[in-house]
Amino acid sequence: MKTKKIVSLLAMTAVLAGCSQDELISVNEKTSIDLGNRPVVGNVSFSTGVGTRMAIKDGSSLALSWEEGDKIGAAIIDQIVPSTVSGKGTHSGLNWSYLEYVKGNKKSGVTAEEAGLTAQDFYETVEFISTNYPYTRAEGLFTTPANLVEGNYMFYAPYDASHLMRNRIDAVLPAIQDCSDAVMKDTKYKGVPATVSSTVLDQFYAGTMEGFEKAPVAVGYQFLAAPKDGSVINPDVEMNHLYAFPMITIVNDFNGYFYGETNATDGLDKTTATMTIDSIQIYSEASAELWYKAPIKSETVVEKLAARGDWAGARFTTGANTDDILDASAKVESYPYFAVASELSQPKLSDANLALAYKQKHVTCVIGKELKNGEKYHFHSILPAADYAKSLKARIFVTIGDKRYVIAKATNSKNGDHYESADWSDFVFQDKVNGDQNCQLVRGEHFPKVEYNEAGNATKAFAGEMMTLKLADGTAFELKEVVTPPITADNGIKDNADLINYLNDYVQRGVAIKEVAALKGVERAEWKTYSNGVTPAAGNIAFADDNTCVIDAQLITNLKQQTIVTGSESDMFTLTATSLPIAGDVKYTVSGDEYTFSTLDGNLTYTINMTGVTFGTTGDALVAGVNNIGTSSQSAALTVQDMKVAEGVTNAVAYLAGATGNVTTVTLKDATGISAIYVNEYTELKVEGVCDALIIADGGTITLGNNASLTNENNEFGATTIINNSHARSIAGTLADATQVKAAYLVWPTTAIPAASKINDITINPAVDATITIEQAQIAVFANLSDVALTLGNNVTGIASQANVILTNLKSLTGNSIKWTTTNPTGITVTKAGATITSVDAETGVTFAD
Repeated sequence: MKTKKIVSLLAMTAVLAGCSQDELISVNEKTSIDLGNRPVVGNVSFSTGVGTRMAIKDGSSLALSWEEGDKIGAAIIDQIVPSTVSGKGTHSGLNWSYLEYVKGNKKSGVTAEEAGLTAQDFYETVEFISTNYPYTRAEGLFTTPANLVEGNYMFYAPYDASHLMRNRIDAVLPAIQDCSDAVMKDTKYKGVPATVSSTVLDQFYAGTMEGFEKAPVAVGYQFLAAPKDGSVINPDVEMNHLYAFPMITIVNDFNGYFYGETNATDGLDKTTATMTIDSIQIYSEASAELWYKAPIKSETVVEKLAARGDWAGARFTTGANTDDILDASAKVESYPYFAVASELSQPKLSDANLALAYKQKHVTCVIGKELKNGEKYHFHSILPAADYAKSLKARIFVTIGDKRYVIAKATNSKNGDHYESADWSDFVFQDKVNGDQNCQLVRGEHFPKVEYNEAGNATKAFAGEMMTLKLADGTAFELKEVVTPPITADNGIKDNADLINYLNDYVQRGVAIKEVAALKGVERAEWKTYSNGVTPAAGNIAFADDNTCVIDAQLITNLKQQTIVTGSESDMFTLTATSLPIAGDVKYTVSGDEYTFSTLDGNLTYTINMTGVTFGTTGDALVAGVNNIGTSSQSAALTVQDMKVAEGVTNAVAYLAGATGNVTTVTLKDATGISAIYVNEYTELKVEGVCDALIIADGGTITLGNNASLTNENNEFGATTIINNSHARSIAGTLADATQVKAAYLVWPTTAIPAASKINDITINPAVDATITIEQAQIAVFANLSDVALTLGNNVTGIASQANVILTNLKSLTGNSIKWTTTNPTGITVTKAGATITSVDAETGVTFAD
């Protein structure tokens, strides 16, 4: 995608053609979600059409100019509404044609369609994608080999094949932007089309920017419904820019003081100074307008983009900002290990040194342009569209001669030769002359909102003033070193041994250890004292991106030895960004951000604070470390049809959670790569194969299929956990005394139930009313078990026996107030042998013995 002629939006028209259903699943190997129960919409081709690209108006807007080979992604962001949801039907029961289901009840003569429901009512948005169809432009059309199925679609550009199913798509803001090649007419753009060339925009929109490849730049939305009559539909999809790309102008009208190493003016002629603009740091002091990455939120995509043109039209009025469709709760605000040295050479400027420290949430525009006094330079930056009030600021780094400076606005409280005041600040993006309104950047536009008319189709005569940085009245402070933030060598901790060796060699016992991601690009010798944007501390560390650390029994043992002195210390090891894998030889409990790990024998515990760590949440693509599948506050039931790890992942932990009425149900077919599974209340784990992962169950239900087995000897099953084991599969581990292992049968089992099944609660209930016969052979099937509670279901109308029966291995026998009879004319005796018999009465000739 190019931006040579640069518009606000793109409207795409979709034309449908027939295609076979067989093509649906094969289009993307990462498609692992069953969509077979949805109706097929068809093979959809998108075209920009004639006149769909907006004209450049006063040179203010940028258009998406598509080229052959460009790709767009189409992602389903919903799931079928369960039949238990009030006011909704059960989609599978409708056979996609709105039959007789309204509010989950079958009603004769009343169809869902007659009740006012539409196809869209049978879907609800979810915060993950279920498809990632690639559309490629060829001969003016965007085409895909896939058949689309019905659903809510988010369209995004450029397409990225690496997006996994049940994951979210992140918007990513480039931390470093190449603004060195910007060619623009020197005009206020009043009625004059702009000639634009911008490396940063070309790279970002083409998806080729180093470190930020294929980051989304535009999104669209459409619900695609399958017509009942099979006709062709023509949906329009409006693509919306995610970001603003303000045109920034820097003017070299510098007329201030220069301060060198002696804290005195260095004799440069300020009126003729030629300087190279090395880079400009842009940051906001307001809140979290600038961030590293944030997930695009499905719910707000639908809310904001469903009404065609509303979100686009609101850009110049009520807002329509970048944050509108992002999940603010999941923002990552810290860029990965970018380091800037900005140490002033004036020893008296401690306050200024602190203020000049590296800004963690910022964008660096790399420029490298020489400007003579009186010259100016225009360039674009990529920033979130937001109302920055008067908090959007710039820090300017320059080279003059062979010296490097940071230029700031400063008031000298003494005289022209010595700077001894802390009264200084960075440059602010504001325009006091023309009204001093807030700086509100607009998606897809060059200028702030107040420099357009209400319709957004014309700019003010002074457009560009607010985003102009004039160096007049600035003061230049010489720097010992200024380095534009690079992605530097990764000096982080490599593995467990590296971590413990570092703590042993360089950190006193009893010092709290804290992960500081910014230290990755800093030499380890400087970790303790590094202060650019962080608080120096002896226990500050960082993990390498490719580290192989894992939380296991040996690591928590070593960490306890390295950090604990009295035993009363807390928060002695804090992770703030890295989700470490977790081995199967430890278990943990959670309280807020505190994860208390213990060895399996419980003899050693150690707490790790995981404030700020992003955990996995997608059941069929588990990541290394913690994966929280479901929540205790979820408002809808969650089903994962095939829980497994993402490709290449090991030591993943699945922590299942659910809510009252909204249970989380997970099916496990292959436990490869999973070290542990935690089953909690309002959750069900269905096991269909061999599971050697550690299972820690505290409530919830575990159901074992015909080929299942739980083989980990360290498994723990709590008192409120129910295990359904009608196939009598092997269960290893420890059961609490009250743990129920249930089996249900339509007929009495004919072979001995193995002890490894650990079954202790059996229900026998024929499909129809019947009398069952219990002889000693029937009781013998329980010989391998102990303390079995036997329940005879409602369809058992009576019990018959011919010979004496001893009820061994039963702790109770209950029924539906049934009678025990005998065909032996001399009678029989039923010996309880410790069992408790309730609701079972003796007929004539039957005697119950204690």
